[in-house]
Amino acid sequence: MDLNNIEKFLNQILSNQVEMQKNISNLQNKVDKMETKMDKIESDIKELKSDVKIIFDQTVNLTEFKTEVMEKLYEIVDNLEFIKHKEYQNEKEIYDIKRRLRSAK
Repeated sequence: MDLNNIEKFLNQILSNQVEMQKNISNLQNKVDKMETKMDKIESDIKELKSDVKIIFDQTVNLTEFKTEVMEKLYEIVDNLEFIKHKEYQNEKEIYDIKRRLRSAK
């Protein structure tokens, strides 16, 4: 090999090395961007976990509230049925009393 060929070869190696350095630098920039995005995703996940816990707690409270309301509603229905029954009995007794009074006249 002559000196000119060696110089061309070395220049080619240098050019390849510069290109590789650019590629490495680009890759590093992409990795940095990905790390930033990953940090954001991790933050979002923490926030979502917090939101899910709040929703879970509220759901538990609403379920307990619904259960209490339903129990009270059933009690009210039972009371209304009893009141209707007593009203019927009272109306029947009033009717019987009026009938006896008419017969007694």
